[in-house]
Amino acid sequence: MNVVVGMVVADMHVTYGDQATQLVPRVIPFLMIPLAMFFASYPQNASDWAPWSNWMRIVMESITHKESDVRRYWDSLGACTLFVAIFLSGPLRRLFTSKVFNFIGRVSFPVYLMHNTLIKTVLAWMVYFPSYLNPKFNDQGEKLDLEAPGKIHMTVAIVAFYYILYRLGYLWTCTIDVLIDKWIKAGMRWASGQTATPEEKAQPILAK
Repeated sequence: MNVVVGMVVADMHVTYGDQATQLVPRVIPFLMIPLAMFFASYPQNASDWAPWSNWMRIVMESITHKESDVRRYWDSLGACTLFVAIFLSGPLRRLFTSKVFNFIGRVSFPVYLMHNTLIKTVLAWMVYFPSYLNPKFNDQGEKLDLEAPGKIHMTVAIVAFYYILYRLGYLWTCTIDVLIDKWIKAGMRWASGQTATPEEKAQPILAK
């Protein structure tokens, strides 16, 4: 589903360009956004506990193969609907092509690779380190589980964690991505029998 929608939108972009935002009334993309959020809100478990999610399960199971992962279909449908809404809306295009979102998109891959490890290490220590330094015991002398911090501590820890995460993501794009790009280009030149240009030879290995 995602690949097909991406191909259709890419073809529309080549065909219509910026005029694609005039294909539908301006209100349509903004109506598609809550619809996309509804699609993507399908729960991971216990979908039969609420009438709306149970209805979504029944609908998707009726058009997919048996024992399929219904949640993945609804997640994909929600993401594709949101993607098309942004593509068809001029204001949303300008918003999501701003410097902030360009930066977030640029570092999204290294952030994706590192976030789980950093959550289990850096964030865990930032949140539970004070409780670790002052362990508590029950009447039998057994150590109790670490206590969760207060709201202020948790807020500061989360903000600091995201700063560290995205700072490391940016450093990744400035170093590791550059190195991999140079190695791939060198391998392609070697495979095709070409040599590096004088500009490439003079460029530092970690240059942006």
